[in-house]
Amino acid sequence: MKHMNACPLKANKRERILKDPLYICEEKLKGIRAFLTFTHLGCILQSRGGHYISFRFPHLAEIRIPELEGVTIDGELFQRGIPDEIIAGWGNHRTCNISPSVTQGVKFMAFDVYNLTLRQFERKQALAGIAPFFKDTMIEVLPHRPVRHAEKMFEDILADGGEGIMLKNLTAMYQPGKRLEGIWYKLKGKETFDVVITGFEMAEETSIKKGEVYATDTKFKGLIGSFKYGMYTENPHGDKSLIELGTCSGMKDDIRRHMTLHPDHWIEQVVEITGVAQEKSGAIENPRYGRLRTDKRKEECVWVR
Repeated sequence: MKHMNACPLKANKRERILKDPLYICEEKLKGIRAFLTFTHLGCILQSRGGHYISFRFPHLAEIRIPELEGVTIDGELFQRGIPDEIIAGWGNHRTCNISPSVTQGVKFMAFDVYNLTLRQFERKQALAGIAPFFKDTMIEVLPHRPVRHAEKMFEDILADGGEGIMLKNLTAMYQPGKRLEGIWYKLKGKETFDVVITGFEMAEETSIKKGEVYATDTKFKGLIGSFKYGMYTENPHGDKSLIELGTCSGMKDDIRRHMTLHPDHWIEQVVEITGVAQEKSGAIENPRYGRLRTDKRKEECVWVR
């Protein structure tokens, strides 16, 4: 199973989508994406990267609902007030020594049913139909509203420190592993992009400061100055290829040093960068390093032209 992905809502489409009654809106949670499957032994949690992480969240894995055996729901592992990078660390299958007492406050916020034959409005109806079974568990259904409430919802979420909203086409089918226009859009207070590190450029050794005559050593002499990044593109046959799009800096000093000392560790890692927008060339305008995304596979970093 693969998750369906959302496209960024670009400025030239924003007004049209926010007025289209075929869309609904809901909060974009800052957690980690996962599938939850009900079985006769309990629940199975599968991360975006395809790893089984039930053992990290035993309070969810132990939930048994016989009536829902075989049903898979799509959602977010989320605990309000806890940064998503912390929860991502808890959900990383490679992380050691995570006590169940640390993760017991994490909820599974369900927003879809994994079904390839139903349209979005039918999947929402199905999810509402099974919601009563979640009573007294740490599974909740994420509320949604008609698109006419999107602007107000977006403003309120940002004011409360949230990330943004999702806009979903009620007539769309679930498209596993794809990021297609006209299905799901994400609207965030600041644009973020998931990219793949493809290489590095060393920092300049010396520079002439304003008002001075002679060159002096730069702060980052001998260190990585920036990393090269890329995203995957998909041809009409569905084949993906990774193409290099630009360079990015803005890392904290400790990360810069680690990249310099262990470049092989970072090659093909997925990182989140912030920027103004994605240009027609695919490069991110004014990119800055954000964070490492251990919860994402590199193949999910897709450039939608």
